[in-house]
Amino acid sequence: MSLTNPEPQQVAVLGGGSFGTALANIMASNGYHTTLWFRDEKRAADCQQSRENAHYLPGYKLHDKLVISSDLAGSLQNVDVVVVAIPSQAFREVVRQAAPHIRPGTIVISATKGIEAPNFTLMSDILAEELPDTRIGVLSGPNFAKEIVQNQHTGSVIASDDEGVLAVIPKVFFLEDLSRLHKSR
Repeated sequence: MSLTNPEPQQVAVLGGGSFGTALANIMASNGYHTTLWFRDEKRAADCQQSRENAHYLPGYKLHDKLVISSDLAGSLQNVDVVVVAIPSQAFREVVRQAAPHIRPGTIVISATKGIEAPNFTLMSDILAEELPDTRIGVLSGPNFAKEIVQNQHTGSVIASDDEGVLAVIPKVFFLEDLSRLHKSR
């Protein structure tokens, strides 16, 4: 995003599980340059080649333009939006590893359910602690990756203190052409 173009152009999703994969695929389908980052190099290579996350979402074809990588720094280069979809027990560790590669002012969204033990720290609080110069939001709701990839009706909530985040994120996350939901039925 820039002052002349407030729309995000580059998106990175950290976390190659089912939810991260589903979200990254939607964003790639919406026309955003999207990279899905995996911690596991072999799994990333397998998914990039097969165009499927066979471990978490077998049978679900990934968008041709979705880039899959195990290079954290490369995945975060020049991104406008970072989505963190890492299990809560590894969330802080991955955010700390990513921090040096995230530009100030970047929108960072937690898509992780849960809290950090033992202090019951929310994922958004971890983002605020570890990435103080970013614009933070949370994606939550009664939604599951398999419902999303099967185009089932599901609910999502976006929360942020930043009005700009609230304006941008629905455009990035949700299918712009809702008629696509009905074509497969």
